[in-house]
Amino acid sequence: MQTQCSASAYDFPASCGRRVVARFDGGRMSSDGGVILVKQADDILGLSRRFAACFRDKRHPGFVEYRVEDLVRQRIMGLALGYEDLNDHDALRHDLIFGLASGRLSGGRANCAALAGKSTLNRLERSGHKADRYCRIIADHEALAELFVTLYMDRHDRAPARIVLDVDATDDRIHGHQEGRAFHGYYGHNCYLPLYIFCGDHLLSATLRTADRDPGKEVLADIRRIVQQIRNRWPRVRILVRGDSGFARDSLMTWCEDNHVDFLFGLAGNTRLYD
Repeated sequence: MQTQCSASAYDFPASCGRRVVARFDGGRMSSDGGVILVKQADDILGLSRRFAACFRDKRHPGFVEYRVEDLVRQRIMGLALGYEDLNDHDALRHDLIFGLASGRLSGGRANCAALAGKSTLNRLERSGHKADRYCRIIADHEALAELFVTLYMDRHDRAPARIVLDVDATDDRIHGHQEGRAFHGYYGHNCYLPLYIFCGDHLLSATLRTADRDPGKEVLADIRRIVQQIRNRWPRVRILVRGDSGFARDSLMTWCEDNHVDFLFGLAGNTRLYD
């Protein structure tokens, strides 16, 4: 009786007009074969396409080698595989399996790699609110913020009866003399203090902040935006906002009461509470 059930080859959906087959008989190798599964998930969700639609491309069409969607998909695939640094892409741009997942196997011009390098991706990530001489790709930050909530709601066939919005901040440790570094007494090192809002496993908002800010600052604006967007689509859903004592602010709790949003926050110890 056969004890080995592993196939000698696996077929994946065709890409760029070519058949995609995983085999184990050598040739040009890559250690990132799992990225093909990430690509299939991205094709189903349309994440790269919808994310790229939140940018405006002011570049001259005749000089564009990499579309915004190409750049966004390449960056998403890199992050999904754990390649957080842009300089990793100077090697990844020549990886065939990575190019396959990013939708480009060859460059459009002679002597041009299939994928973008770190400098091109850096210009995308540093895109501002308006175009200038050095920044020709403009991010619509409001559309980007709304996209996370839209993706969450699109995963539901019908409105849930109740949802919980979890608010929290955590440390993103800084190494070296990065811009905006600050020491945080609780964590004991220099870091950023990004603010996150989740609904279950779904990320609804992520805001990068310096560590010298009040942890409860800016949360009201994010909660107000998210609640309004959710209620525009699900007007009857009950919403609970939950967080630790760092978010127990009168402004936030008053807004929740005025807008029929339930809340549950921790309270820091104090003499009045102990009495």
